Amino acid sequence: MTDNQENTSQTGAPSAAGGEAPIRKAKAPAKPRSVKVKAPEVATDTAASTPASVAPSSAADEPSIVAAPPAPRWSAPAAGGPEPTTMEELLAIAGAPIKNLKSGDVLDGVVVRVDPDEVLVDIGGKSEGVVSSRELHGRNGEEGPTLNVGDTVLVYVMQPESEDGHVVLSIRRAGLERKWRTMQEQLDSGAIIEAAVIDHNKGGLIVDCGIRGFVPISQIVDFPRRPPGDAPRDAIQEIAEKLQPYVGRKLRMKILEVNRKGNRLILSEKVAHYEERREKRDELFSTLSVGQRVSGSVRSIAPFGLFIDLGGIDGLIHKSEISWSKVANPEAGYNVGNSVDAEVIDINMERGRISLSIRKLQPDPWHAAIADIKIGDFVEGTITK
Repeated sequence: MTDNQENTSQTGAPSAAGGEAPIRKAKAPAKPRSVKVKAPEVATDTAASTPASVAPSSAADEPSIVAAPPAPRWSAPAAGGPEPTTMEELLAIAGAPIKNLKSGDVLDGVVVRVDPDEVLVDIGGKSEGVVSSRELHGRNGEEGPTLNVGDTVLVYVMQPESEDGHVVLSIRRAGLERKWRTMQEQLDSGAIIEAAVIDHNKGGLIVDCGIRGFVPISQIVDFPRRPPGDAPRDAIQEIAEKLQPYVGRKLRMKILEVNRKGNRLILSEKVAHYEERREKRDELFSTLSVGQRVSGSVRSIAPFGLFIDLGGIDGLIHKSEISWSKVANPEAGYNVGNSVDAEVIDINMERGRISLSIRKLQPDPWHAAIADIKIGDFVEGTITK
């Protein structure tokens, strides 16, 4: 025992017999700890300028102290500024914000992977969105659009997060949203569109604009009215009979209202018709002159005459100008849509009216009647009035 104690006091090392380690050796590993905490706050050459007071006491501890800490993934805060403490702050520093998605959102994404059973789309979320392969086929099994990595697609958020942590997306639903967006853009631009009539109801026409649109009866050009003297009938049946001929026809219309939430798209044929005619009106007025022969079609018939469509503006043929003979009812000899040749007899620029005459293009029966009559001749006649 005396020899062991002497060896310990001289060498400062434990004996081979397993004596207790000195207290100084037990505390040595704790010193580098303070250095690791302060390392991010000092310059990059901290390891080279470590003060002697914190130098390691043995070569075995040296690598853990001089090794530089791993570079952080985010930029270091400004000197004296607070360190990020939440995940949102860390992501803001890294410049990688996460979109807060909710069901019904429509947004653009980029295809990052195409698998046989699903397509992964990057939409800027914390994980990729998933589109089922069923979305790439039609309802009847026909092939849909082909997607490739890098394609930009419009997607609809069906479920913000599934059990697997992915966002469930739909391209088909997004296609419907795209059509609504197109209708809104055309409403904002004031564009005139063309669509086919596919059905009707008691209030008007149903048209196919990619989505179903509605044209009220009041917005239909030249909707047939009940002729004077006709006995009243069942209103719904009468309207259906008048609207049925429109089915299958294409109409030029202007959008009046787009309401996505209410699933309502309202259009007008009258507004489109008026605007198109207004654009041609000035041009027609500048080219027409009294005595000019023009061609048009009967647009409507009134008790006092015929309205002729000249391709941008209506001209009126008064019933006294239809024929040299007396005309009591203009409907007796003309129908809507008939082609008519007439002569311009008056132009009123201020009121926007053009007066036409059919009888001006016909021989004047007066000249034929007096061709063989001389002054002093005796003639026979019939009292008419």
